[in-house]
Amino acid sequence: MICRFWAGVLTTFLAVPCAAEPSLQLFPSRVEVDLFFSGARLVATGTVPKDCQVVLKLEGERRAAEYRRKDRRGPLWVSTGRVVFDALPGLYMVAASSDSADLLRQLEVVGEGFGALRRGVTIQQSPPGDDGFVFEEFLRLEIQRGFYAVRPASVALSDRDGEFAGFRAEFRVPPAVRPETYRATLYCFNKHRLISETEQSVSVEKTGLVRVLSSVAFQHGGLYGIVSVLVALVAGLVVGMIFRKL
Repeated sequence: MICRFWAGVLTTFLAVPCAAEPSLQLFPSRVEVDLFFSGARLVATGTVPKDCQVVLKLEGERRAAEYRRKDRRGPLWVSTGRVVFDALPGLYMVAASSDSADLLRQLEVVGEGFGALRRGVTIQQSPPGDDGFVFEEFLRLEIQRGFYAVRPASVALSDRDGEFAGFRAEFRVPPAVRPETYRATLYCFNKHRLISETEQSVSVEKTGLVRVLSSVAFQHGGLYGIVSVLVALVAGLVVGMIFRKL
């Protein structure tokens, strides 16, 4: 009887830290890219200890990226070189319950944010140029395209009974998102001190005809090229017939 009593007490004691762990759920957990894909809304929900601030990060795989540098020559934009970033995520979004000033300090604690991305990337330019200016231009472009974002005061917190608070945030996945596995990270802060870190993943996958065409393009490049030309020719003939009838 005494052993059972202490075993119950020990079980309860050990279970408390587990119950106090923050939780993170993503909906949907799998994003399907089909012919009519126009982007997706990804909803993150869960619970955190009360009196905590929330920072959520959604990030894609980091890989090398190459871009053509363009300058204006009179009325035209022409290629004047190339820029290679050694490792940047294809998608980088941050949402937080705190305001801008607090968020900047929190991101410094966990080594995240646009400044951390800049410090962690090596830029190669041909011909050489201003790396800081090039990164700022790249960042501006990715923000406009919807692939990069830092949004303070965009996580809604709600009271819960007991020691927890609920949270909810939304990420807008752009239509041109790369099919791969993306990682969502939940950071909990209390007075700018990191309390916990929780991760979940979401996959973006091609389905249906998009998946078939992608497979053919990679595995049978010649066949894919012939089919593409035939489709373009047929489409041109159909459009021409329509305009002749008009």
